[in-house]
This record gives sequence, C-alpha cells and structure tokens, in this order.
Amino acid sequence: MKIIVWENHLSDSASKTEHAFRENEESYEDLENRMEGWIGGDRFIELFNEFEKKADLKIFGKILEIGAGSAWLSAYLSRYDEVESLYALEFSKRRLVEWSPHAFRYIEKKTCKVNEGKITGIIGDFNDIRFPDGTFDFVVVDASIHHALDPMKVIKEGVRVLKKGGRFVAFREEFCGSKNPAKVKAKQFLHPLVSSGKVVENIYLKDEWKKFFEEAGLKVSFYPYYVELSVKKYLPFMPNLPYWLVKYSPLRFLNGWLYSKYNIVGVKI
Repeated sequence: MKIIVWENHLSDSASKTEHAFRENEESYEDLENRMEGWIGGDRFIELFNEFEKKADLKIFGKILEIGAGSAWLSAYLSRYDEVESLYALEFSKRRLVEWSPHAFRYIEKKTCKVNEGKITGIIGDFNDIRFPDGTFDFVVVDASIHHALDPMKVIKEGVRVLKKGGRFVAFREEFCGSKNPAKVKAKQFLHPLVSSGKVVENIYLKDEWKKFFEEAGLKVSFYPYYVELSVKKYLPFMPNLPYWLVKYSPLRFLNGWLYSKYNIVGVKI
C-alpha cells in the first residue's frame, strides 16, 4: 500500500488529544488477536455481505474510506473487480502504517486476497478532505464519525467529495436507543479512554444521525443488523444472547430501545 502524507494535516476541528493518544500511547501486545476482535467480533464480514445485498450497494469505482484506522475495510473492498481505486484516510500514521499489515493478513486469512495495488493510504484529517468536489463514487466509514468533535462537518466534507448520486455508507456507528441522557453519560463514563479524556466517544439517537445526513444533502436509509446482544453487563448471571436469537425472534423489534444497531446509507441528491 502506497502512503501519502498531507502536510499539516490536522485541522482545527481535529481532536489533538485523541491524535496524541493514537500516535504515542495506544498499543496492544497482540495485534493479530485484536483484529479478530475488531473485525471478526461483530461477525462484520458476514454482516457486510448481508447488508450489501439488502441495501443493493453494488460496490464500484473510486472509493474514499475516512477514519480508516488500519484500512481493513479498504482491504476488504479491494476484492471487487469493479473497484478502480481506494483511498484510506486516517489521521494516525501509527495506525495506518504499523497496523495495516496485521489487518491485511487477517482479511486474507479469513476472506480473500487483498489487492494492495488499488489502495493508497493517506495520513490526513477527515475534517479537511483535500480532494476536489465530486471525486468519489463511494465514501465509506466504519465506526469513526462518532469520534469526531463535529460529526456534521465530517459528513459534509464526505458529501462534498462525492459525485452526484454517490453513496455515503457508514457502518457500526454509535447509536443510543433512548433519549435518556443519563444512559448516554453512563455508557461514556464506563469507557475508560473516554472517562480519562483521551478519546472522543459521542453517542447519538437514530433521529440525530438522520438529521446529520439529511442536512448534509443526503437521502438517508437505515439498515438494522444483529450481533450478540450483551446481557451480562446488565444481568451478570445471564449469558449473552447469540445474534441469531435476536435476529429470528421478537427481540429484533427492540432495536432502537434495548439496543441500537444500524448501518447507514446516504445517497447524494
């Protein structure tokens, strides 16, 4: 994977504290196992294939991944013959350069050959995307926008570089199922990196995500997905519920209340 570094890439809208943590403190003893948790833990590849069919995505053309981390999503999307090129934009050089080989090995071990020749890694800021208007057929992101200080700004930047009719696809963003602010604060407080101030972790209602995407100029659709439902943290004596029990039972109607799991597709109008 070729790496490009944008000069003075951190904008005023970027979290300097989180950037410093990602670059200097964040470390894990076994990145291979971490990839299993980050990518495999939510059955993401299986879920992505289900979602792709349901949303009729037809991945093709020129794609920008924002908040790319280890660029594993770009690696996975490189398998499509119809994909011309992928640009993985990440503000942490350490994540993109040091972690991507582990992510690529994981993808190849679990799914498919990674076509690295299609992928360009960019050390840059998703608040300041230095591409001309209307450059990309797709903008994709996996669980990163909720780390932004100003999610609206990030989404608008993504929309700006999309072609008309292009799709902005957001996977596994943070949703809150109820309007209870105490629940949101509790979830944030229980996250040690959030409570220590090192990481930004915003949680939004479905209606708030809808407003972000629509005000940015997108026609938005939500697609529920099903993962193992964590019960232990609320009821320690109970096992977690497997995804199939959630998907194929009335529990699926609790999406948005007991839990919230959606992927988002916005089409540029």
